[in-house]
Amino acid sequence: SANTINLNGWKFTDGSSTATLSNYNISPNQFLIICPIADTALFNIFGPTMGVSSFPSLNNTGDNLKLKNSSLVDIDSVNYSD
Repeated sequence: SANTINLNGWKFTDGSSTATLSNYNISPNQFLIICPIADTALFNIFGPTMGVSSFPSLNNTGDNLKLKNSSLVDIDSVNYSD
């Protein structure tokens, strides 16, 4: 987007578990690493990082990951498999 977006209340889900994002303004062309709270320090060296509780477990065989806005509209998704 060409706009700054506040991620407060957005959801990151794999369909079986969901993490709720906290108050964070993401600027155009910026990225944000989302990870479990316990791993935040490990990812900070790579860029802006947000630790979340209930981080979805990423299955080795594949999953469908979705990012939803606070109105629960699908914003983006990625499907991966082994």
